[in-house]
Amino acid sequence: VVGGESLTLEFDLLGRLTGRPAYGRAARRAVQALWLGRNALGLVGKHIDAATGRWTETVAGIGSHADSFYKEFLSSLDVSWTSLTGSFPPSTPSAT
Repeated sequence: VVGGESLTLEFDLLGRLTGRPAYGRAARRAVQALWLGRNALGLVGKHIDAATGRWTETVAGIGSHADSFYKEFLSSLDVSWTSLTGSFPPSTPSAT
């Protein structure tokens, strides 16, 4: 899952350098698809089948693959906030 997010900044830069913004748009669509596939708690799983879009490992938590998605996601928001504004509705699960 982290692979889907970690390349967003790189593909956005590639699009800007080549004058072909489709690279960045495709990467953001992939991240949006992952984001929209969150579970009821607002978490993503660890592995997804790219052909079917189905989660193959639905475990979410702190550890390899899962937590890196959020780190990369927040990094891309920090750098590309204006291009992502509105794409991802706020989702804050209740702490109670």
